[in-house]
Amino acid sequence: MDKETEKNLSYSIIFDVPESGVEVNTFAEGMRDCLLALEEINNAIVGGIDTSIQVVSYIERLSAGSVQFDLKDDIKAKDGKADKAIEATFAGITSVYGDPTGMILITLKAAKDAIFKINDKRTNNKQKKEEIKSEITTILQSSNLNNDLKGYYLDDKRLNKAISHFAKGVKKTGDNVFYKSTNESEKLRINSSLADSIEGQDKKDEEAEEEKILQRTNTIEDIYTLLTPTSKEDCKWEFDDNGSKMKCAMEDTEFFNKYLNKQETLGGNENLKIKMKVETFLQGNKVKKEYTILKVIERIPDRNLFNYQDSNNKS
Repeated sequence: MDKETEKNLSYSIIFDVPESGVEVNTFAEGMRDCLLALEEINNAIVGGIDTSIQVVSYIERLSAGSVQFDLKDDIKAKDGKADKAIEATFAGITSVYGDPTGMILITLKAAKDAIFKINDKRTNNKQKKEEIKSEITTILQSSNLNNDLKGYYLDDKRLNKAISHFAKGVKKTGDNVFYKSTNESEKLRINSSLADSIEGQDKKDEEAEEEKILQRTNTIEDIYTLLTPTSKEDCKWEFDDNGSKMKCAMEDTEFFNKYLNKQETLGGNENLKIKMKVETFLQGNKVKKEYTILKVIERIPDRNLFNYQDSNNKS
């Protein structure tokens, strides 16, 4: 990697002390949180490349006036396996593109620049979140590493959480934190409003996904013993299901009307073959089920019940 390319890998995080004043401990805590979250952002981006490598940021220089950290990233490996991890992941890449770690760092820098540029835009946080995911995925897929990153995935939930942690640190410093891509570039203000919204939206998405996984609908045909019929519309009929009570909505209007008009006499304890819809869903932390009678197929006399169950078991 030439000196000019290496020079362009540097970037800065700047903390301006706000005029309104912030407690020293809070300001220092905010700076610490931002820098720790920056490491989370770096490793969220490269995490899909190889889980055995990690990115470490080094302070190149501190500037007077504002508290400005001039930083540069480096690739290391967990448990001292740097060379083996990188060689295993990027077999043959050195001969084609040169230093593989350099390529990772160039791509990482471009992704980080994109995050803070998008953050500086005056769009809502949901749009920012989607744009960050799209932009970083594009950068990674179009990089010189692309041929060797066919299995790469972007863990956007991990990345969003890291960005949220960074924004929380920004909030503690009084909303005067900036990002500079190079010494010559303009400062980009980092927006602390991302602190709760991105992480909160991810939590909502996870809950919706969990509910979606648990929510399913099955249609079954089986025989049940009626416990309590009802002539009231929108009231549930009660059945016995192997010793458990089961309350069911009645959607078979033809059968319901026959019962209302006394064409079908029911007093309880009748055996009915039913086409039933069973909906399973999450409510709070509990799995619930709702039952709906789609069709009462036939009434099974007690003398035929054993034969019906026997033939059903054989089928």
